[in-house]
Amino acid sequence: MLEKFLRSFTQWEVDLKYTEQLIIEHLKRFEKKDVTWKNFGLIEKERRVELMSDFLVETFGETLGHFVDAQNAVFNIEKNPICSEFYVCQICAKANRTEEYSPLQKYSARAMGFVFAWTWGLDKQIDTLKLYDAVLTGNEQRSCHNRYGKMGGVSCILYPWMMENDQEMHTEL
Repeated sequence: MLEKFLRSFTQWEVDLKYTEQLIIEHLKRFEKKDVTWKNFGLIEKERRVELMSDFLVETFGETLGHFVDAQNAVFNIEKNPICSEFYVCQICAKANRTEEYSPLQKYSARAMGFVFAWTWGLDKQIDTLKLYDAVLTGNEQRSCHNRYGKMGGVSCILYPWMMENDQEMHTEL
């Protein structure tokens, strides 16, 4: 369905076979908790809407919330583009380090990282390629502090886990 949408409304050529398998695995995991997709059409409309919103929140919600908070810190609240690479790296690293996350959640976090990197890179103060590198650094679970720690004396910590994640990475290296 997504491939059809992209072909209809964009000029992008996208192969979603890998993503399709991740979505199927994630749906199976979701089915174990709630209702099978065969029985999905038999339940009340309100319950279907609730289940779909739960699925979307579970898949994208937390990571998207972190990216929105980071965007606010970079552009609205603190107007501090120097922290953008650190935020992208940390959010992607958290998604990849969280054991409860499914492969789809980890994959979607990386995809969101690239989308936010591209949009933030539209600002002339931020280098898109450096943000892409930050996505990959976080995805590979390398230390974000070692790579992006020199931020001109500015504290870029939005959440306590941003320090905790990095300390865990230091002990594992």
